[in-house]
Amino acid sequence: MEERQLILFVETAQLGSFQKTAELNLMSQRAVSKRISTLEAEIGATLFDRQKNKINLTAAGKHFLTRATELLNTMRMTTYEVQQITQQAKEQFNVGYFSPFEGVLLRMALLDLPTTTNFMIEEAGIEHLISDVLLKKIDCAVIIDNPLFNAKIDQTDSPADYLAKFPVIYYSSEESTYLEEVFKSSIGQLADTFNARRVNSYEQMQLLVGMGKAISFYPTELIKYMATPYDHIAYLSLDGVTTAHSEFKLIYHHDNHQPLIKQIQRYFDTHQF
Repeated sequence: MEERQLILFVETAQLGSFQKTAELNLMSQRAVSKRISTLEAEIGATLFDRQKNKINLTAAGKHFLTRATELLNTMRMTTYEVQQITQQAKEQFNVGYFSPFEGVLLRMALLDLPTTTNFMIEEAGIEHLISDVLLKKIDCAVIIDNPLFNAKIDQTDSPADYLAKFPVIYYSSEESTYLEEVFKSSIGQLADTFNARRVNSYEQMQLLVGMGKAISFYPTELIKYMATPYDHIAYLSLDGVTTAHSEFKLIYHHDNHQPLIKQIQRYFDTHQF
């Protein structure tokens, strides 16, 4: 039993004529009649009561019409689902980022990609992301490289006063001192005056800073994308500290030729942060 046979049978039952089915499919009436006869022989039942210039479904034909219609619908739906799965697999794009700062940039870059793209987004430590890229578990990742934070506070308190008054916190998805170390490297001798600690979520970091319970460090150019009036956070810069800049890098395996990677790369090349 072939799909084509079922289609011709259903059309003939609906049109009530071998001739009309033949005209619809650009076939001869004899060819249509022969295909239906072959179908009847295969299932061992007469589907049409053939009379002169007229055909009618038999009782078996009426039952078979219901089942044939259901079967064709199932086949079409299954074909569509398989095509969708295949298409989604082709358009699956796996990306990663290290901290909320890269997450902001990644979100903006992904918004420029086709809306049909399916994303798997991973938040992980830098070493973890680099390994996943090398092992081709993810297509690419955005990481912060030597993130030395710009600092200048136009306040009466000195940087040392702030560091003495409040605990310094930061967030990363995994246990890591990377952000703490690079922040300390940007503030010189002040690095000896405090110990930073990691918190379990970005929301927790924002909550503690917004309530005046702690301070944290943020890349200056990203504040405009991160700050909201509901955070109740004053984003200040440290005075008297060497100015430095964060660098964000898109990493991917040299064998990965995903065109979406090039689109993200173009986004970073055309935007300054």
